[in-house]
Amino acid sequence: MAREAAWTFLARGCVILCAVSLPFTFWSVAQQNRYLRRSRIIAKLQGEGGKHLIIVRYESAGDNGVEWVYNAADIDNSQIVWARELDPTEDGELVSYFKDRRVWLLSVNRGSTRLIPYPSSSNL
Repeated sequence: MAREAAWTFLARGCVILCAVSLPFTFWSVAQQNRYLRRSRIIAKLQGEGGKHLIIVRYESAGDNGVEWVYNAADIDNSQIVWARELDPTEDGELVSYFKDRRVWLLSVNRGSTRLIPYPSSSNL
């Protein structure tokens, strides 16, 4: 009887553990997918040469569990700089500061990304 109770307890514990680990599994897959898409963008821009500024627009704040914006320690000398879209004034200041770069807008949605030249950029 005690052995049966132990096996039942163990089986239920395994089911609960699997259910609890599902969100982490989905998050991990999302991270890997984002990493692959980010790597493709980096390879594309490195192939073009020059310096780039990517302003990231998160289309839906509610479903964005993955961060796209992170940079090397020496941001000013990096080939590619990533920044979050803020408001037109602050974005304009950022574009002015990095005036020697080609500026891009990266729209990020749940499962897709779209990289286009930044609409108000004078260095298209």
